Amino acid sequence: MADQPRARKPRSATNGAGAQNMPIETALAELETIARRLEDPAVPLEESLTLYERGKALAAHCQQVLREATLRVEVLRTVEEHTTTLEMFATDEDE
Repeated sequence: MADQPRARKPRSATNGAGAQNMPIETALAELETIARRLEDPAVPLEESLTLYERGKALAAHCQQVLREATLRVEVLRTVEEHTTTLEMFATDEDE
């Protein structure tokens, strides 16, 4: 009977752990570390794959944080524009 390869658990299930609540600055710093490690030809293939998957999870987290920040800025700008418009109308009515 030939040896059959064992099924492996998906690494991505654990590599994204903790990224959801991580400050973006910490995630970016870890991404930089991962990028440096991946550039090292001495890193074994399996470790490279694990690092790559962790990097993907961190990058996705950073993109989500940036999307949320962009939405918050858009909301603030919209509120500010409406407030300015309302103030202009109030000033025009006072005259």
